[in-house]
Amino acid sequence: MKRIIMCAAAAVLLSFSSAFAVESNFDGKLGGAWAFDPAMPGLDVGADYQWVLDPFFSAGVESGLFWIQWDQQRKTEVTGQSNASVKATTNAYSIPVLATAQIRLPNVKEKINVLPYLSIGLGYSFMPLTYSDPSYTDKAGTYHKAKDSFKFHTGFTWKIAAGAAYTPEGSRIAFIGETGFIGAHLYSGNTDRNMSRMFIDLGVRFTLGK
Repeated sequence: MKRIIMCAAAAVLLSFSSAFAVESNFDGKLGGAWAFDPAMPGLDVGADYQWVLDPFFSAGVESGLFWIQWDQQRKTEVTGQSNASVKATTNAYSIPVLATAQIRLPNVKEKINVLPYLSIGLGYSFMPLTYSDPSYTDKAGTYHKAKDSFKFHTGFTWKIAAGAAYTPEGSRIAFIGETGFIGAHLYSGNTDRNMSRMFIDLGVRFTLGK
């Protein structure tokens, strides 16, 4: 059902673009985020396309990539007389796909060339999760070769953020800053991983159309 809603929202946004010759914005963003599970920072990259339906309102679609790498304990084995933890190098690649809307304050831009905005989004995330287990010998003396494992997580995702876009005089390019929160509980079978995160991004906005 959630995927059907996303497809319907995308179809509505595409109909806006074809029915009206409206101005549009493309944002490219790069920054960092602090994840909940594991509790550590990662790289955040995003792209956002907005149709400016009104000076105070725009709607669009957004996607991106949140990448985080860490060493995850997989097993505790005994080798000889010493306890040793088998840790796997783990990579998570969270890819959200969101229908988004922005509420903008154009009156501020008229005075200082800065456009504040509030952004909200609803959608779905897809996350490949890879494990690289090292070779080890267990307590029974059995040798285990290094191996790679893979899981695929998905789940409902939402976003709320505040940002500002500074446009130099006479330019169609703006410099943006955005901070906010993404809520994402992602599942693979019975496994639940909380990839919710707080983020800060910087980027560039290109004005297209009118």
